[in-house]
Amino acid sequence: AMNHLGIRSPAEIKADGQLHRFCNSDKHRDQSAWYVFYPDGIPGGSFGDWRLGVKQNWHLKLNRSFNDLVQTDYQKKIIQIQEVHETVDTQQALEAAKDAERLWQQAREASPNHPYLHQKGIQAHGIREYKGQLVIPIQQGQTLQSLQWIQADGTKRFLKGGRVQGGYFRLVGSREEDIICLCEGYATGASLFEATGYAVVVAFHAGNLQSVAQSIREQYPHQRLIICADDDQSTPGNPGLSLAQEVAHLVGGFLAVPEFGAERPPKVSDFNDLHHVAGLKAICTLLDRVLQAPLVTAAKPPTSKR
Repeated sequence: AMNHLGIRSPAEIKADGQLHRFCNSDKHRDQSAWYVFYPDGIPGGSFGDWRLGVKQNWHLKLNRSFNDLVQTDYQKKIIQIQEVHETVDTQQALEAAKDAERLWQQAREASPNHPYLHQKGIQAHGIREYKGQLVIPIQQGQTLQSLQWIQADGTKRFLKGGRVQGGYFRLVGSREEDIICLCEGYATGASLFEATGYAVVVAFHAGNLQSVAQSIREQYPHQRLIICADDDQSTPGNPGLSLAQEVAHLVGGFLAVPEFGAERPPKVSDFNDLHHVAGLKAICTLLDRVLQAPLVTAAKPPTSKR
C-alpha cells in the first residue's frame, strides 16, 4: 500500500502503536514519511508523508469475520490518529503558507540559463529563482499554499510544513484548445507545454494526481483532460503508470504514456525524457494519437459548481 502511493516502505515495520518516521527520498536525513501500526484486534494503522502531503489508512483484509467490539476498537484508533495529524497538519500548513508568500515575493524571475533548465532542455514558464534554486509555486485556485525548490543538480524539496496535496502549478495554454494535460513534475510539464501549446497542470507527484484531476475536472467539466503518466518501470508497482490509469478512469480522461521503443534507454520514464530521446515532435505525435482514441472511461464529467 505504501509503494502504491509512491512511498518507499521501510525495511522494518514496528507493530507497537507508536508513531515512527522514516526516509522516503535519497536524503537519509529526510524523515518526512511516517506510520503507526497496531498489531492487536484487526492489524492496521495509518501512514503518509508530510513532505508530499499524502496519508492513508490501511488494515489487513482477512478471510474471517471480527466481532463488533474488535472493529469498534480499531475504528477508535484510526480516529485518534486522524485527529492528531489533522491538527498538526493544519497548523503547519498555515505557517508554511505565510512563509511561501514571503519567499515567493523575495524570489526573482528565473534565469533561462539555470543549470536545471539547461539540463532538462526546457524554459522557465512563470517560475522564479531564489539563492540559486528554482522556485515553483504550489497553488489551489489563486491561493499560494507552498513552494517546491529545485537545486542546480536537480534535487527537489518542498517547503517544510507546506501542504502539497490538492495543490498544483499551471502553465497557461497558448492555443485556443479545450485540452488540459496533467502530469507529475515541472520538467515534464514544460516539455508538454513547449511541444503542444496546450494548458498544462503540474501535480508534483503521483499520489497527488487524483485530487488535482478531480479539482480541474470540477472547474472545467467540458475540457478534454489528458493524464500524462510517468512510466516508472523500475519502481515496484509502477506507481506513476498505475495511478495515472486510475485517475484517467475516475475523471473520464485520456491516458498518455511515453513510448521509447524497443531499444529503450535506461532510467527514462516521463515526457521530458521522451523530449530528450526523440524530440518535441514525438510528444505532439503521441498526444495527437491519444486524442483520436476512445476515452479511458465513458464516465460523464461532473457538473461544475461554479
